[in-house]
Amino acid sequence: MMVQESLMNLAKDPLVHESELEKQAKGYKRMIKHYITTVGKLQKENATLQETNHKLRTNDVKLSASREPYYRKRYKILKKELNALRKQNRQLSRRLKKNSIANVEPLTKKLKNEVYERDGNKCCKCSSTNNLSIDHIVPRVIGGTNHISNLQLLCKTCNLNKGLDIMDYR
Repeated sequence: MMVQESLMNLAKDPLVHESELEKQAKGYKRMIKHYITTVGKLQKENATLQETNHKLRTNDVKLSASREPYYRKRYKILKKELNALRKQNRQLSRRLKKNSIANVEPLTKKLKNEVYERDGNKCCKCSSTNNLSIDHIVPRVIGGTNHISNLQLLCKTCNLNKGLDIMDYR
């Protein structure tokens, strides 16, 4: 069973303590942040090496003959690493779409009305009544569902400030 499926099963089980979901969600967030940081660093280094490689070809920079093979070799290694990370990103994206978003029931008008009624037509954090929106306590991209226990009413400002964090303001 894949990790994402187990997270969805935990989210559906009403007896599971929320801390388990939070731990798994934090793990996913750390993994995604690490991936994004690594890709960014590799892309910067790749760009630098491409520029150096271009300069070597056009003789703008005259390096000793012993350094040129190093840069060419390093460029090839980085290119392979970047392609591997891109492949891993595509696989993770497909897995996330397949397991967390595509298989979640839609947010119906009836469900929205229940959340508005339950939360008293006001933001759960700041009690504002302007620009209200439905927020997922555990975001859908990390395995949250559209079950009423995972929904809360927040104003646009509080919702944007919350981001992907798992916070229940009810």
